[in-house]
Amino acid sequence: MNNTLLQTASTVGKIILYLLYLLIALIVVGISYILLTGGADLLSFITFTDSGIKFYSDGSERNATAEAYPQGLLLFYAIKGCLIILCQILIIREGLRVVDSIKSLATFRLDNINSFRKIGNLFVLLFVLNIPQLSYQYNSW
Repeated sequence: MNNTLLQTASTVGKIILYLLYLLIALIVVGISYILLTGGADLLSFITFTDSGIKFYSDGSERNATAEAYPQGLLLFYAIKGCLIILCQILIIREGLRVVDSIKSLATFRLDNINSFRKIGNLFVLLFVLNIPQLSYQYNSW
């Protein structure tokens, strides 16, 4: 049985999977570069103000209440983002295994039930990873 819909789903899934691999690599390399080369200077264009986060191209535009972006907050969100992307990668890989197993009735696996359980557990983990939020409190006198 040659189903073009399953082939298309498999191809799109693989493309998304490779894009997620690329995204996680870029995040890890970018954060490593920022942290190893003195992150405070590289992140000086990001500031917190009363109205939220602002990005400045020139330091002269900042006002007195703006403060520099804390490095620990950046690291927290980078690690959280990498873990979320890793969960998405594992979900897509498990989904691709299911799609590959149902391309033909002869290759249909009984392990698909376990695959769906793994996917469900990964979605619960993804939900739990999205719960913690950190914010930066600064003094605005």
